[in-house]
Amino acid sequence: MDKNIKNKAEELIKDLIQKIDNNPYDAQAYYNLGVALNDAHSAEQAEELFKKALNIFANSKEKSSLMHYGLGNVYYTNSIYDKAIVEFKKVQSEKLKQDSMLMMAQAYYAQENYPQAMMYALTVSENTKHNVDAISLLASCFMATGDLTNARKYYLKALEYDKDNVEVLFQLGVIELSLSGEAGKYFDRVKNLDNEYYKKMQQRLADVQRFLMTQKKGKSDE
Repeated sequence: MDKNIKNKAEELIKDLIQKIDNNPYDAQAYYNLGVALNDAHSAEQAEELFKKALNIFANSKEKSSLMHYGLGNVYYTNSIYDKAIVEFKKVQSEKLKQDSMLMMAQAYYAQENYPQAMMYALTVSENTKHNVDAISLLASCFMATGDLTNARKYYLKALEYDKDNVEVLFQLGVIELSLSGEAGKYFDRVKNLDNEYYKKMQQRLADVQRFLMTQKKGKSDE
């Protein structure tokens, strides 16, 4: 971690600890501190903090939901997906319900459990207007299972709401390259918007193409 960033993170953590000392029932301060600790690669401390906060706010649905959501994110960012899903399922707050379902979808996707990921991503996309993350995750699920037609459909839908989303544009380029061989318009837009991202993804492009071709071959052999 860059020294300046590290110093700022340490100052933020100190300020949040002081805030909690001043008001031991400030739920948002607990949540912010847990996020800051996790961002500072102190996942164990973040986990302990959220578990402590869950005991403090056990009688408040809203505040305990925030702590379950925070704890779920600690597990998710550290690739402990089973535990993350358990925590996200405990979120009862209506304000966090859709965000929690989207995180569950992402956790299932990371586990390559695409049917479950699709179910939650679809629910979120139906319940919240223009949710690009949910729509593009749904597209990614179709892409992972080799259904390029539906993947393209949902990536294009995501693009309607975020026309400069380089991740969506790149994925559409990959799909068009596999389906028609004409991906230039998407890749050119990615290069214009974020050339560094394009260079980074170029290294993975050959692997993605091989995977997609394998998926297509598997479907044609069925």
